[in-house]
Amino acid sequence: MELDELSWQASNAYERTGAAFESVVRRKCLIRDSSADGQLGEAEVHVKLVRSAADYAAADQLVAKRYAWRGYLVQSDPSELPTDAALTHFTLLALRNDGAVGTITLGIDGLAGLAADEANHGIIDRLRRIGRRVVELRRFAVEEAGQTRTVFANLFLAAYRIGRLVHRATDVLIEVNPRHEAYYRRIFGFARVGNEWVCPRVNAPAVLMHLDLTNLDARLRSSLRQL
Repeated sequence: MELDELSWQASNAYERTGAAFESVVRRKCLIRDSSADGQLGEAEVHVKLVRSAADYAAADQLVAKRYAWRGYLVQSDPSELPTDAALTHFTLLALRNDGAVGTITLGIDGLAGLAADEANHGIIDRLRRIGRRVVELRRFAVEEAGQTRTVFANLFLAAYRIGRLVHRATDVLIEVNPRHEAYYRRIFGFARVGNEWVCPRVNAPAVLMHLDLTNLDARLRSSLRQL
């Protein structure tokens, strides 16, 4: 893929994504917990696009807490702060009763590449060479107590809609611990690509998983009911 093609997201990317999130993504992504009986109330989970240092700090603290609990290396990622007009990392924050209960970061491929390039550049480059638009999901964390499935569902659906509807993604990648591989395969249809390695960002085993987003919408809606 040519460099000018990879720079499609560079002009005011965060502003465009923020506007689209408010007008399209948020309106379509809400999934209510069954215990709430579809009614608005304290149990409802809201997903927002991180736009401030305070929101990013809340997401970062949640990642640090959950990663430490799993025994992973914890690293802050200041490159995700929304201060760069050409930013290609979009952090989502799930809130319940104004408290942070989940977060995930969507990475958009561009001139700087993806975090997954560190260990799997050859695999990702093959997708680029045939004209695919690649995104990645990373820094995923959900509070253990209460509505975990609802938080998980809303974060993934919002990330999917940003990548697919706003940034025209065709493929998504995610690095997961091998013990979670079967889950992502069963729920979303991800397939493992490449070999297992030790991810230096978390100092834990990892595998790269890939999903073609074409015609995913119906499957995703069906899969989320199983979470």
